[in-house]
Amino acid sequence: MKFKSVSLLTALLLASLPLAAQNFGEITGTVADPSGAVIAGTSIVITNEATGVARTAETNESGSYNVPFLNPGVYTITAELDGFRTSRTTGRVIQI
Repeated sequence: MKFKSVSLLTALLLASLPLAAQNFGEITGTVADPSGAVIAGTSIVITNEATGVARTAETNESGSYNVPFLNPGVYTITAELDGFRTSRTTGRVIQI
């Protein structure tokens, strides 16, 4: 019971942080094949098109990924996995 109380308290404290202080965005997604089956272990690269700065992630067992704390800008998302064609999406905008 003590663990649940600490977790709840932590969640409440994090939820109370001022939203005005957030200067970042995030990109989340799910990778699936043409039949709709999710694909775990896919390498994801998120690249800021203006600066060339790249961040990486990998899809989890649900085929999902999340790349937080991205500066505002325009991004390219690249997904790669052996045995599959590389997928690239450009022009994804993060606005604050």
